[in-house]
Amino acid sequence: MNSAAALAAVATARRVVGRFGLDRSIALFAPVAAGSLLLIPAASLAAPLLLFVVYELIFGYCATVWSVASASLQQQLVPAERLGRVIAFSRTVSILAVPVGALVGGVAADVWGLPGTLTGFALVALAGTATVTGRIRRRTGPDGGPTGDPAAGPVAGEPTGDQAAKH
Repeated sequence: MNSAAALAAVATARRVVGRFGLDRSIALFAPVAAGSLLLIPAASLAAPLLLFVVYELIFGYCATVWSVASASLQQQLVPAERLGRVIAFSRTVSILAVPVGALVGGVAADVWGLPGTLTGFALVALAGTATVTGRIRRRTGPDGGPTGDPAAGPVAGEPTGDQAAKH
């Protein structure tokens, strides 16, 4: 189900992001994806199969649109000469989060039980998206693209680094 939803998101992401803009797409789809994580512990209370299917559909679609919009915004905001390092750092942190999360989650599940741990981490993910989306809104203009404020970083298409020195 997750893969089908992700494929639908890939097919529609350009249209969705074009309609909402990068900032609003991230601000909408990130919290919905994170909030859908609450359906996992809810499945221990009622209708587990239905809740897991709904979770997979929501998370698969929303996380994919969020990822497309985030990557697009990252490419617009980060100077070209730094983009490779930023992407490498982001991937490294993502990869390291898996074993660290498993270790912390295992210890937390021993202390608070599985439903409590899953609920707690889902709420942390939801709070994290609220923090990030607030920062994105300050760095983007009304159209969802970068602002012209020099403190916010370069505007898409604006020369950066060595390119700026040549102009």
